[in-house]
Amino acid sequence: MKRQKMSNTLTTKIQGDANTVNTTQYDSATAKLDINGIGNYVALTQSGSAATPHYAETNISGNSNTLNASQTGNANQYMSTTFSGNNNSVNASQSGSATHSLTATLTGNGNSLLSSQTGSTSNSATVNLTNGGGPASLDLQQTGGNTLNFTQTCLNPSGCSTVVRQ
Repeated sequence: MKRQKMSNTLTTKIQGDANTVNTTQYDSATAKLDINGIGNYVALTQSGSAATPHYAETNISGNSNTLNASQTGNANQYMSTTFSGNNNSVNASQSGSATHSLTATLTGNGNSLLSSQTGSTSNSATVNLTNGGGPASLDLQQTGGNTLNFTQTCLNPSGCSTVVRQ
């Protein structure tokens, strides 16, 4: 059975604690998640084998929240995430032979970001991490055209880790 190309759109707002969101979208995919609470976990996967774009926008506020997002395919992949609160983390992966674009803003204590973008064309990442009294972090790996705009405000107390491989 041949799967038809489709356009998938998910828009959701969640307010509460200890929620788990597992979302898998195929072909042309759009996901907009707005989550407010403590201890929430989001796993977002967007994939497709044809030239279908993926767009993921997450706005998460609260403490101890985690986002694991993956986009794969042969088209434009855009990911935008905004986190506010303490001890939040983002693991974002984009792969395929097309444009990869990541915009991430994490404010609060214990910030972290781990991202990998691959492909034979341009990559782009804009990342802002702030704390002002400690942690922040970044481990970004890009392959392709590579563009990075990175702002980190840490002011140490045993924080501020940065690794960038382009």
